Amino acid sequence: MKKILFLNGNGLGDVILSTPIIKGAREIFPDSYFAFLVRPEWQSLVAGLPFINEVIAYQKGDSVWPVVKKIWKYDMALCLDFKYRSAVLPFLARIPIRAGMKHKRGLFLTHPVERDANEADIYEPYNFANILERAIGLKIPGDLTQLHVAPVQESIKAKVDSLFTCLGNKPMIAIAPYSSRVNKDWPIYKYSQLVSRLKSEFDCNVIMLSDPKDAGREKINGAIDWTGQTGLLEMSEIIRRSNLFIGPCSGPVHIAAAVKTPIVAMYCSTSPAQWAPKNNTAVIFHKVDCSPCDRKPCNCTVFPCLDSIGVEEVYEACKAKMRH
Repeated sequence: MKKILFLNGNGLGDVILSTPIIKGAREIFPDSYFAFLVRPEWQSLVAGLPFINEVIAYQKGDSVWPVVKKIWKYDMALCLDFKYRSAVLPFLARIPIRAGMKHKRGLFLTHPVERDANEADIYEPYNFANILERAIGLKIPGDLTQLHVAPVQESIKAKVDSLFTCLGNKPMIAIAPYSSRVNKDWPIYKYSQLVSRLKSEFDCNVIMLSDPKDAGREKINGAIDWTGQTGLLEMSEIIRRSNLFIGPCSGPVHIAAAVKTPIVAMYCSTSPAQWAPKNNTAVIFHKVDCSPCDRKPCNCTVFPCLDSIGVEEVYEACKAKMRH
């Protein structure tokens, strides 16, 4: 195979979870040209990975034809998501081998397969590795629990240095409290109580990280609010330098796993077996009758899976995981 296209049109966490599959595929195809198609907002976080030759950005609603022209002579397309367009683009480009999860788009794939019925019990990179093996016999080697993000440039490090000048030499904890769905987010008032305990225990700085779209949302009392002040690469570097990362099932928790910062993660509506980082992570999950509901419609007006997670439990996990 001379040219192989990987596609993931999902969110940030899904893109990062694809990286061990691509790295493993590099061992099988050491001389092939690898391109990775992602949404534009995630491009910077994977563009510098040494096992990927090119990152192609495509946004839903854009014209398909520039991308189709770019991928026209590829030999194989591996869809690492369930998006309709991730199957349609290789189909339009007449890529001869197109493998991935069927999910209402099997017509556009040459090798469509159904997902494993037990997927919620399997870490997500292994789910897609299993799909590729069943679809085309491709056995992805390596430890798929090891996630990857691009190394940051010196200019990014310098920007983070300037942000840190007012913080002194205290230990630092990074919190990214908001995810893409409210039924994954631990209540902010509990984060505020947790921060008070952590600052008392460790005499530390606590940084709140979030997307600019969250600028109007509730803030964590006692935390330094850097909402919207960092891009993805700056966020990655801040998390890398932190002594601990705290957050829900979201993109930043997978960044923390990739940069090997200790993690305390609260899971509720998504399966921790499927979605939680596997290394140096304390996962807090309280099973209730309706969890994990994942993408199923959630009719809860309150979330017992979240509300049952207490501050003391999270605090004790943080004490155990704090990097000194």
